[in-house]
Amino acid sequence: MFANLKRIFEEKLDAHFQQMRMALWLYLYLNVHANKNTGKLVIAADAIAEKFNVAEQVIRNWIAVLKRHQYISVKKQGKELILKISGWMKEREPTVSNVLENKTTVKNQRSKKLKIDLTKLPLPELSGKIAELFKAPDQQKVIDSLCQNHPTDVIIQAVVETQKVPDSKIRKSRTALFAFLVRQYAEENSQTQKTIGH
Repeated sequence: MFANLKRIFEEKLDAHFQQMRMALWLYLYLNVHANKNTGKLVIAADAIAEKFNVAEQVIRNWIAVLKRHQYISVKKQGKELILKISGWMKEREPTVSNVLENKTTVKNQRSKKLKIDLTKLPLPELSGKIAELFKAPDQQKVIDSLCQNHPTDVIIQAVVETQKVPDSKIRKSRTALFAFLVRQYAEENSQTQKTIGH
């Protein structure tokens, strides 16, 4: 538990707060109550809501935020949810997956820095910055429309993932890929809300 929280708090705390906001309270709760070996907690959303003395929809929203930013994974088990903390840290022998995880650390740090930089921008500047990143001033109206019609965290996630793709892998344009990812993440978010709601 403490190793996992230490990792979060030793990194850019402001970036984690920008992503989690009030869902940080749920993340702390999960770290305290999750299985020490697996990082999993099986519990119903309404049971968590009772403990926090908030509406069940609030808890569903928090779960959706944590899932979207990959702090947790979510599976259904009857009326309950299996919430698993991502990157749960426990004593373990080196494995192939651990080695691969370490190799992606630098790339993840770059992505987090980009997220931090974009999160600080107001909407008009964010849209302009995206067009600048994609070197696509002629696509400004398309980018403006996407930014106005989708949550900022979805937009930023799509930008980060788009920037990871090398030019040689871009089929049409970086803006087209960005638009595709925005719609995909928005749909995933909608499906997550429906899953949590049932």
